[in-house]
Amino acid sequence: MSVKAFLLTVILLLSVCPKAFAGKKSASLEILYIANTNALLENCHCGNPSLGGLARIATVIKEERENNPTLILIEGGDFFNTYPFKEINKTVLYIYNQIKPDIIALGENEFIDGISLIKPFLQKNINKIISSNYKIDNLNTKKYIRKSNIVFLSYLDRRMFLNGNNDNIAFNDKRFKTLYDKNTNRFIIVIYHGLYEN
Repeated sequence: MSVKAFLLTVILLLSVCPKAFAGKKSASLEILYIANTNALLENCHCGNPSLGGLARIATVIKEERENNPTLILIEGGDFFNTYPFKEINKTVLYIYNQIKPDIIALGENEFIDGISLIKPFLQKNINKIISSNYKIDNLNTKKYIRKSNIVFLSYLDRRMFLNGNNDNIAFNDKRFKTLYDKNTNRFIIVIYHGLYEN
């Protein structure tokens, strides 16, 4: 498997700010990050220990939210299958409507079936979708999301679209740089979805 194929970070707990939320003096900011699940509904038996599929991930998310209701769940992209399997991807959308990520950054796989399959999900979650360096036709997604004193940006590398499927996307790297430069006085988390280079 390539680095991109199954880069699934199930739990990234960041204790960034012990008083991140007003009224919750003892609550620390925790971030749960998942990415590149690639529509794996069941355990792929990869990794050691094995990471599990979306059912296991949903269980972990539920447990973590019960432990800390202020937890921020980030979906980093490529939750659809790498091939156009519309029925599987519809099931994934159903699961993600149950999981309810707080922040969603898209990958190239989300456009594998064209815009029509993903568009209703995007419209329903419009305030959770970050697209800092691109715009999707007729959708007013967020350029950034701010939680407490943290700014979340996303960067989708256009080189990920090896087979096209990006007709509905207009990339704008200048927009990303402007947003980044504007927020240098805050803690910035960039959700990067792209190629790894040494």
